[in-house]
Amino acid sequence: MSASLAAFERPRLGGASNTVFKSGPLFISSKGLGWKSWKKRWFILTRTSLVFFKNDPSSFPQRGKDVNLTLGGIDLNNYGSVVAREDKKLLTVLFPDGHDGRAFTLKAETVEDLYEWKAALEQALAQ
Repeated sequence: MSASLAAFERPRLGGASNTVFKSGPLFISSKGLGWKSWKKRWFILTRTSLVFFKNDPSSFPQRGKDVNLTLGGIDLNNYGSVVAREDKKLLTVLFPDGHDGRAFTLKAETVEDLYEWKAALEQALAQ
């Protein structure tokens, strides 16, 4: 297990905020010149955050220039909801109170993955 993933799974005193609910690939959109392109990234969902990496942090050595740094993340400490759109395999995470009402849209590889991620996100947001 890599140091990046180990940091999420190591229990802390006072709670299980770093317990991994789910990890795996999802696509995140990036806007180009008037169009969206989807980039495949490796996501790790904990009670407090959804972070993403370029690749699975447990499958690569963590040394030198090959270090798999976190590319970004979503703070899940606020109340939110998850909407799944099965026809396009899209997941939208909505935060009405925090994040200035922002929504984050992710895309799953399969419909099965879509509903697994939806259930895991709802579980994390409910705690």
